[in-house]
Formats: sequence, C-alpha cells, structure tokens
Amino acid sequence: MSGDLRAEIEWAVASCREVADRLDRALVDLVAPPAPALPCVDVIDDFPTNARPTNPTSWWQRGLSEIRGITIHHTLAHDPIATARVFLNKGRPSTEYAFWVAASGECLWCTPLEWGLWHDHTGGANINVSVGLAGALHVGRPTDAQLAAAVRLVAWLMQPERGFNDGMGIPLANVKGHCDYIATLCPGWNAAGWRTAFYRTLELELE
Repeated sequence: MSGDLRAEIEWAVASCREVADRLDRALVDLVAPPAPALPCVDVIDDFPTNARPTNPTSWWQRGLSEIRGITIHHTLAHDPIATARVFLNKGRPSTEYAFWVAASGECLWCTPLEWGLWHDHTGGANINVSVGLAGALHVGRPTDAQLAAAVRLVAWLMQPERGFNDGMGIPLANVKGHCDYIATLCPGWNAAGWRTAFYRTLELELE
C-alpha cells in the first residue's frame, strides 16, 4: 500500500470518528431531560447594597448547609429597589428579602443565600431564607400568579440539591410565616385568609 493511500485511509477513518462523536453528543442532547428553569431572575449583581453598613456593622455569613428553613413575608410595597433603599438608609447591608415575588408573578433573586439577613426575629445568625411577597397581604390576598410563583420558588428552594440543611433539603415543617416567630401581621395570611391556600398549593407542587 502506497504512503498516499495509507494517509487517505487514515484521514477517512479520523473523519468518520469525528462524525460519530458528533452524533453521540447530539443524541445525548436529544434524549437528556432539559435542565430545570430557574424560578426567578438573578439580579444580585445589580441590586443596591451598603458597602459600609452600620446596623449591624457586619452581618451573618453562613454556609448553605447551615440554612434550615424558609420564612414567608409580605413587603407592604411593590418596588423592590425603593424598599431596599429604605433599609440602606437605616444602615442595613441590603434588603431584608433574599427573594422578591411581585404581584405579576415575576420573581427576583436579590441577595446571596450566604447572607443571613435580619428578617424574622430569629436572631443575628439567621438560618432561614427570606421570601417577600410584594404588597400589603393582610388586607388583600396574593394574586394567583404571585401565589403560584412563590410556591414554585419555595418548592425549588426545598430540594436537597440546593445544599441546605446539611444536604437534606428543607422539610415542609420549616416553611413558616414571619408570624410563626413573633406576633406580627406579616405575611398577612392569617388576617386575609390565604395561609391554607399557600400550604395546599405547596403540597401539590411537591407531589
């Protein structure tokens, strides 16, 4: 066999292998389940923060495995940036809400989960993720879109793959309202009667 012929055969074999590799990758992409969509828009890098907080001067930095629960709030307002600036003016490092769920159903991821924000009166070393539903929800219930978005977010946060609770995930018993920790109207679900609807919808989402 001449050298030229051998080179042509080797080139053809290499080309066939390359085509086979491409087909294999295409087949994997075709049959693999799509990655679950993030249930919120990550705005952490664009969200206002206080580089020199005075209240407190430093705040709890936690590992994801230390997170044990989720606390539901209502925000009393509809503008997440304006709300954040209220807290900044008080000397806080950022907003109280790691997640903000608008009446439209839009969900914003506002702060890193490693920030143990002061939000539910469980202490400075906070181990709960704060979820704020926009509005005064003690005088009116969340919209259907808002409730559905909040439930999707909470169900997503509860899963073990988030790395919370030493990798075990967050149990339903640890999903509470602000009012479960202190006497307050927040998140408004007792006064406006939507607590049962929230938990019923969440249980269906987890099935």
